[in-house]
Amino acid sequence: MTLPDGTSMPVDLIIVPNLVKSGPDGNFSLEDLTNIYQQMKAHPEQRDYYAKCLSPVQVSFVKNQPEKLKRAIRVTKDWAKSNEHKLSSYAIELLAIKTYENFNRPQPGGITEEKIVNGIFEQLKDCKNMKVEWNTNYNLDDYGRPDGPYIMDPANPYHNLFRPKTEQYWINRNESENVILSEPDISRLESDAAIALRNMH
Repeated sequence: MTLPDGTSMPVDLIIVPNLVKSGPDGNFSLEDLTNIYQQMKAHPEQRDYYAKCLSPVQVSFVKNQPEKLKRAIRVTKDWAKSNEHKLSSYAIELLAIKTYENFNRPQPGGITEEKIVNGIFEQLKDCKNMKVEWNTNYNLDDYGRPDGPYIMDPANPYHNLFRPKTEQYWINRNESENVILSEPDISRLESDAAIALRNMH
């Protein structure tokens, strides 16, 4: 890029797919999403670029949640921050939504904020075995199911928000995955969640 004074400055260009059938509020067509996912599958080196255009899908997925769920999310975020856990806000939101969905199926409308928080901590105290996913936009088996614990981004089949740090991770790193958890990180998370559960009762 040339500046007004005539000097040149390098500029990084970010490739973002042209989603002609998509709406501005994240209501992407399933055809558009499938096309993106297939490109991500075929071109692993470009996954981070494609991931950038999926943020409206993420926003659309988590918005318009009931107030008691939002309060439970805030409580969990405050807990994670005060204990300095490597758990992103988006990961907490997804974990809370899944907890709410699981409770809400047998008890429509009857779940309380406290029960949601309790359910979140129940999962975190055994997070080595955590498996959170949706089939809203894709089937995870079509894109490679992670071996370890995972909280899969419902907008991106290659974005595990709970990926442990392993040798394989560093070999095949996806730059869109920002939360890297070591074994001590996971152990401390489980321990603190168990303590939080005991304090709730």
